[in-house]
Formats: sequence, structure tokens, C-alpha cells
Amino acid sequence: MNVDAAINRWMQQAETNLTKWGPRSLETLALVMGEEYGELCRAIHDYNYANGSIAEVIAELKDTAAVCIQMATSLESEESK
Repeated sequence: MNVDAAINRWMQQAETNLTKWGPRSLETLALVMGEEYGELCRAIHDYNYANGSIAEVIAELKDTAAVCIQMATSLESEESK
């Protein structure tokens, strides 16, 4: 997979999140980002030590990246006001 394809998938997930939950405050996005990062860490741990799958690591990375994109977009919108 190339970088552009990965970024496009993460951006699509960010758009899906926005459609599903609507705009969120920076505080909420930060909390969600922390939760997603924790799930990513758990998936990596499970992959390394508990017979977890690389597919789960990738899924959690996608979720984490999507929230990061949402936060960046939100910050850029605030900056342009």
C-alpha cells in the first residue's frame, strides 16, 4: 500500500466520523484521540504477546489517524476565523 492510499482511507474515515457524530469540540476530540491511541497500544500489545492480528493493529491505526485528521481540520478551521 502506498502513503497516498492510506491517507485517503484515513480521510474518508474522518469524514464518516464527522457525518456520524457531527462537529466536536477540541476537548472531545482530544479525549477520543486518547481513547483510540489506547486501543492502538492494546492491539499492538496483543499482536506481540497475545496472538492478536495485524489487521486489528491496522484497524486501530486507521481510527486513531482519522481522529487526528479531524482535530487538524478543526484547528485549521478555527485559525481561519
